[in-house]
Amino acid sequence: MNFKHIFFTYIFFLNYLFSQITGSIVDSNSGEAIEGVNILSGEEGTSSNQSGKFIINIPLDSKITFSHVGYRNITVNAEKKMNVKMDVLFIQQEEVIVRSGLSDESLESLHSSISVIKSNDIRQSGVEHFQVLTDQISNLNWAGGTSRPRYFQIRGIGENSHYFGEGPPNFSVGFVYDNIDLSGLGMVGFTHDISQIEVFKGPQSTIFGANSIGGFISVNSNNPTEKFEARFNSSIGSNGFYNVGAIFNLSLSKKLGLRISSSKNYSNGFRENIFLKSKTTNKRDEIFNNIKFYFKPLRNLSFLGTYIYVDQDNGYDAWAPDNNQKFTTYSDDLGFDSQLTKGISLVSNYQLFDDMKITSITSFSDVELNHSYDGDWANSEYWLTEHGFDPELEYYEYKFFDKNDKKRNNFTQELRTSMGSLFLGIYLKNLKEEDEASGYLYGGLATDSESVYDFISRATYAQYEFMLTKKLKLKANMRYEESEISYESQSEDNYYYTPIDEVKTKMKSSMVGYSSVLSYSMNKSINYYAFISRGYKAGGVNQEPNLSEANRTYDPEYIMNGEFGIKSYKNNFRNNLSIFYGQRLNQQVSISSQQYPSDPNSFLFYKSNATEGRIFGLELENKYYGKKYEIGFNLGHLMTWVDDFEFDLDIGSIQKAGNREMAMSPNFNGAISFLGYLNDNLYVNIINTYKSEYYFSDSHDYKSSPYNLTNVLVGYSFNNIEIKLWVRNLFNKVYETRGFYFGLIPPNFNDELFKSFGDPKQSGISFNFNF
Repeated sequence: MNFKHIFFTYIFFLNYLFSQITGSIVDSNSGEAIEGVNILSGEEGTSSNQSGKFIINIPLDSKITFSHVGYRNITVNAEKKMNVKMDVLFIQQEEVIVRSGLSDESLESLHSSISVIKSNDIRQSGVEHFQVLTDQISNLNWAGGTSRPRYFQIRGIGENSHYFGEGPPNFSVGFVYDNIDLSGLGMVGFTHDISQIEVFKGPQSTIFGANSIGGFISVNSNNPTEKFEARFNSSIGSNGFYNVGAIFNLSLSKKLGLRISSSKNYSNGFRENIFLKSKTTNKRDEIFNNIKFYFKPLRNLSFLGTYIYVDQDNGYDAWAPDNNQKFTTYSDDLGFDSQLTKGISLVSNYQLFDDMKITSITSFSDVELNHSYDGDWANSEYWLTEHGFDPELEYYEYKFFDKNDKKRNNFTQELRTSMGSLFLGIYLKNLKEEDEASGYLYGGLATDSESVYDFISRATYAQYEFMLTKKLKLKANMRYEESEISYESQSEDNYYYTPIDEVKTKMKSSMVGYSSVLSYSMNKSINYYAFISRGYKAGGVNQEPNLSEANRTYDPEYIMNGEFGIKSYKNNFRNNLSIFYGQRLNQQVSISSQQYPSDPNSFLFYKSNATEGRIFGLELENKYYGKKYEIGFNLGHLMTWVDDFEFDLDIGSIQKAGNREMAMSPNFNGAISFLGYLNDNLYVNIINTYKSEYYFSDSHDYKSSPYNLTNVLVGYSFNNIEIKLWVRNLFNKVYETRGFYFGLIPPNFNDELFKSFGDPKQSGISFNFNF
C-alpha cells in the first residue's frame, strides 16, 4: 500500500472518528432558541450560543447529552446536523420583556404596575380566551352583559356597557391586539398562538393616549421565526364545547418569514331556553384567523405586519325574570351578540444611526357588531302561568325586542423617533361609527334611529430619561392631545307622538398629560420607584335627543395619580408591590334610568361629569420558584369614592347619587396558584381566585356577592404530544357578573334587582401536537 493511499485512509478514518457535529437547540413548546445548554460527550463539551447553535468535534453515533436548568436532560446519538428539542422540566425565573411601550423594557426595570401573562402561563392554564384569565389579575374587572368581555375596569375606572344611546366609542381602558386598536371590542381576546398579554394599570395617557386613563391591555401574538414549525391542537368538553386550531410558521427566505394561525371555538353557552326548547340560544360560535409576516429587506430596515379576521356569531340569552340559578331562560325572541372583526397593522423600523431609530405603526380595523335581546326575557305563557298576567287581554302585547347594529372603522398612525434616551412622536386617530337601532329607543320615544359618530384625535408626545447618579434615574413624559367629535342622528316614528328633533353637534377637547418617574436601584435585584402622573380622557356627546344643550356634551376627565413601588428579583423569588392614590377630576359617570314602569326597555342613557372621585389601593404579585414547582400569589386592594351628583331619574324627576364607592370596584381580588411537576412528564396546575362584593351600577345601590373560583389542569407530555385534562369552576360556584334594578314584572312593575351569572362548572380534555 503506497503512502498516498495510507494517508487518505487515515484522514478519512479521523474524519469519521472525530466529526464536526453541528446543530440547534429549541424549546419544544415555544420553539424559541435556548442559550447556554450544556453539551457533553465523554470528555468533550461545549454550550449553545445566543441563537441555540452549537459545534462539537466528536465521533458520529457517539452518545451526547444536553442539559439545562429547567429542562429535562436528553441523551441521543450524535449526527452531522442535529435539531434538538428540549422539554420544560419546571418553570424557572426568566427575564420578562414588556414590548408595548415606546421601547422594549424588562419587567423588573419598568417602573409601573404591570401584569404580564406569558405563553407558558396560557398553555398551562388550558384556556382559549382572555376572559378566563381576568380574575387572576389584580384590580382588573369586567362587566357582564355581553357574550364575551368587551369593556374592562382597572382600579375601578372603565365602562360597564355601550348600549345604543350611551355616547361615543370613547373608552377608559384601551385594548389592542398586535397594535390594532380594538378598545371597547375585547371579545377578540383569544389566546391562540399568543406570546404574551400585558396589562398596564393606572393612567397610561402619556404613552397610549386618551383611551387609557384607567389602564391599557395589549395582546401580542407570536412573531414569525426562522424555522419551520407546525402545531395542531384540539379540545372537547362539557356544554357542547369543542376547539380546534393549527399554527404554521414558514421561513420563506432569510429575509422573509410567515406565520399563520387559525382556530374554531364553540360552546352552547350554558343556558337552556325552556320556551324555545333549545340549549344553544346563548351559544359561542367563534372563528379566529391571524396571518403575520416579517420582512427585512435591508440590514437596518424591517417590517412586521398582521392581519386578523375574527367572526364571533354568538347568541345572547343570559337573563331570566325569576333570577334562577339553574341557567334556564324563557325568552321568545332570539338575541345575538355578534362581532365580525377585520384588522391590519404594520410596524416599520428604520435604524438610521446606532443610537437613532425611526418607527412607524399603522393600523386599520373594520368591525361590525350586532347586539340584540328580548327585553322582557320571557313569553306570554310565562307571564300568564307565573304571574297571572295575560298580555293578550291588554291593549298591547307585552313583547319587547331591541336591536343595535354598529359598524366601526378605525384608522391610527403613529410615527416616532428615538435618539438615545429621547423619544419624540406624533399620533393620529380617525374613528367613525355608524349605528342603526330599532326597538324602544331613547326611553321608549323612538322605534328606529340612525346615528354617526366621527372622532378625530391628534397628539404629540415626548419622553426623556437620564441618570442623576449611578443608581438614581429620572424619566419624564408629556403628551398633548386634541380631539374633535361630531355627531349626527335622525330618529323615525315614536310611540308617544312627541316630535324627535334631529341632532347635530360638534365638540373639541384639548388635553395635556404628563408623568415623572424617579427610580432607585439598590442593587441588581431590588428597585424602588415613585412617580406622579396626570391622565386624561376626552369629553363626548350624548345621543339622547331630548337633553338640553347644557347636557348634550360633557367635558374631559382627568386624574392625578401618585404611585410608589418596589420590585425585587432575587434567587427563587419575584416580588412586585405597588401602592397608589388617584384624584379624579370632572369624573365622567354613566347614568341609566327607566322612564316608564310598564316598559322594561324604556331606559334613558347619558353621561355627565360628577364632581370628584378618589381611588386608593395596592397591587402585590409574588412568585416562588422551586426545583419542580412554582407558587404564585396576587392581591389587589382597592378603595374608591365618588362625590354626590344629580341625574334625571325619569321624566320630571331628579335623583341624587354618588357619595359612595364607585361601581365595578371590588375592595379585594386576587389569586393563589400552584404549578408542580409530579415527574418528568406529568404536571398539575391549580388556580384559586377571589373577588369581593362590588356595586353593580352608579344608578342604584345594589351589590354583587363575593365569590371564589377554582380551576384545575393536569397535563402529561411525551415526545411532541401533550394531553391536558381540565376543570373550570371546579366546585360549580354560582356568581354574579351584572345586576340591573328596574321594573319588569307585571302588573305592578315594582323595581327589583335582576342578575346574570358567570359560567358554571366546565370540564374537558385538550390535545396538542407539535410537528
